[in-house]
Amino acid sequence: MNEDQYLDLSANARFGEEFQRLDPMLKKICGQAGYFAFHILGERLKANCIFRKAGTIQGESGIHSEWRAIDFHILSKPELTLCLIRAVNQLFVYDSRVIDTPEIFKPDELLKRQGMFVAHPNPFHGTGAHIHFQSHPNTVFLTKHLTVDFLAMYGRDSANFKGVV
Repeated sequence: MNEDQYLDLSANARFGEEFQRLDPMLKKICGQAGYFAFHILGERLKANCIFRKAGTIQGESGIHSEWRAIDFHILSKPELTLCLIRAVNQLFVYDSRVIDTPEIFKPDELLKRQGMFVAHPNPFHGTGAHIHFQSHPNTVFLTKHLTVDFLAMYGRDSANFKGVV
């Protein structure tokens, strides 16, 4: 399965090429999110922004210029958008060192990352409503055990929910 199979990249002629340049983990995130949106929520994720130069928007981190972020239009209903954001954040951990390091040994840099997510929890941040996915070099897909728990929450099992491999 291609990571972009359930994504709509047609809004900009550059999006297909730009998508291929994304960080591999971010492409996996998009693939899982697209699959979930299509098969569980009945919607297709439509890309809004992939690459932009650092400093284009005042105060942003520049993560889009590093090919580690992508923005999608929000879904047709706010509750579907929030469901997708929560699902992605249940499947991926932004920086695995946050969960792998005992609290007492976490340096300040890791303590700051505890509130960071793969899917930005507020679709109304920034310049307009959108779904923002991002990856970090230490982003991980959750374990098989947690994935089974996740699928159970949505009344699915691995027989009828095939993720992107």
